[in-house]
Amino acid sequence: MKTSHDCTYSCDDYSSFLKDLKINIGVTKFCGVVKIPSSKKAIKYFKKNGHVAQTITDEEYQQKQTLFYDGFINTFYPPKDCAGMYSQIYAFEDIFDEPKVITMCNYYDEDVNISVESISYYIYPEDILIFVLTLSNNSLSLGELQKRNFAIKMVNWYGIDKDCVPKYSNEYFSLFDEIITVKFPDRAIKESEIRKKFHKLFMGNMFYIYQAIQLSDNYDVVTDDELLYELTTVLNFDAIGKMRDHFYGYNPSSEYFDNFKKNNVLRVYNDWSAAVTIDSFCVLMSNRMFDYACNEWVNKDSKNNNRFMLFLNAVLLKNYLVKCNEKFQAEPISTQTRDKFLKFDRIFNLRTVSYNTLPQLVYEKIRRSFEIDEELAMVNQKISQFSDNRNQRNERVLNYILAFVALFSVSSFFADGITWLTQIGILDITEGKGKIIGARLWSLIGFIIVIILFVILIWARKISDKSNK
Repeated sequence: MKTSHDCTYSCDDYSSFLKDLKINIGVTKFCGVVKIPSSKKAIKYFKKNGHVAQTITDEEYQQKQTLFYDGFINTFYPPKDCAGMYSQIYAFEDIFDEPKVITMCNYYDEDVNISVESISYYIYPEDILIFVLTLSNNSLSLGELQKRNFAIKMVNWYGIDKDCVPKYSNEYFSLFDEIITVKFPDRAIKESEIRKKFHKLFMGNMFYIYQAIQLSDNYDVVTDDELLYELTTVLNFDAIGKMRDHFYGYNPSSEYFDNFKKNNVLRVYNDWSAAVTIDSFCVLMSNRMFDYACNEWVNKDSKNNNRFMLFLNAVLLKNYLVKCNEKFQAEPISTQTRDKFLKFDRIFNLRTVSYNTLPQLVYEKIRRSFEIDEELAMVNQKISQFSDNRNQRNERVLNYILAFVALFSVSSFFADGITWLTQIGILDITEGKGKIIGARLWSLIGFIIVIILFVILIWARKISDKSNK
């Protein structure tokens, strides 16, 4: 069996050897996250235009229950007659009878073929839509795969308003017609403007990439961390096999690559290895893998691809938390926004998703690589600050009320003092209209003094608060 370490080719020959390796079976899913104006309107649009909401039967649900907890399954296929945030979860998938083949020309004047198997739309609370483009990798070489992935990645990075960007066909842009309509429902946008700003359609500047690959050649992909790195990062269209060339510009430093292998590579069994970065996931499988196990990774039907479901949940969490941090940084947190976050966090932020070890390990690796816990910590810190400030305001209001009651007691004591002075003969208010009016005037003066003292107390408190900031 060939391995990357046994190979005695030169750098160029080794790169050519890897690029020519054929893929036996595989799938790549490009996920884009879109912030839409209204999830309710988006759901109505898809239903009105002939899209059927994706559901699972009771038998399929019970089958998934043997592997996953109910809470995780419900984040994709909520139970019937559900309420609250669960009622806002919808999945629509268009699976084509024949793959839709699109040919594009890149900036090296080379044809790049895209074979689209299906398009999926996942609608979630807080007006989040995840767009999934499923592409077949079958019979492609690794070199062709990398060219295709890089070309698609670059259009989101630059849009098409740069000279170096490939020429994209109308068929490619037609894949996103539904997204564009849902994203801009009330505005007429020229096609040229959409193309120029295409990279701004999604949150972030590129797709999240999930891909699974099994090579047809008897090549030991499991031990090739260099190939795994190149396929996961998609840094260049010509990167396959280049890590042996120390003069290649996109090669990582030895320190970074060692850290990548330690923190980003997951290897549990001898027949596959996977790597996760902050925006991609790639698994390489050997020919020794059983068909049923291979199908868990490469199933083109998203509903039956359990490994992809783990990835999709992490994509949703990551983007929601990033938007929360941006929103909480730009504007004050309100009780309503806090409560919405707490509900979302309770339903979708599930640290334990599976009864089995392997899915749980995969999910935890994806979460760590996506830095979800770091984003969550920042959101919780802002929420905690909001709660502390709210408690301080409530305490301050209570102090003001107590202070007013205390000062009012002083006013009452002042009135009692006038009565006492009258009783001992120092002040006489029993005869004469003028003397009675004078007593009332004294009471009024006492009340005004109370109000002045209360205002001074509030002013002094505000000065103190400013000095402590």
